[in-house]
Amino acid sequence: MTSSISSPARRSLKSLVTPARLYAIGRIALGAWIFLDPSGFGAKWLTPPQDPLLTGLMLRAGGGKDVMLGLGLLLADKPRRWLWICAGYDFIDAFIVFFARSRFSDQDLWSGMIGAGAFGLLAVAIAEVGARRRRAATNS
Repeated sequence: MTSSISSPARRSLKSLVTPARLYAIGRIALGAWIFLDPSGFGAKWLTPPQDPLLTGLMLRAGGGKDVMLGLGLLLADKPRRWLWICAGYDFIDAFIVFFARSRFSDQDLWSGMIGAGAFGLLAVAIAEVGARRRRAATNS
């Protein structure tokens, strides 16, 4: 069975669908969900907060940050830099959750730290694998 997409078109499509762009789109989608529906996100991922208004405001701020980071990454000429910026913010989020651990339930503490840390590690992995591939392509 042959593909109906020509080889140059397939290469062009492949260059549009990259791990960095998929990560950016995922970050925008998650951030938009948190920003637009903080109580819906919180109901899925958090135990009932002591101060729902403050929690909603903090979630909206985090969601807005994720949308902007995702847009920056999506539009970036140098995605590696933006991936490292995203990772930095994610690691800061994980540390904030850890240092404020007395205000979180055990479930929220671990889901916050693991979630933020995993997003950060994913950004680093995408950045560094992409950089290695580019170096290998230029060296061959």
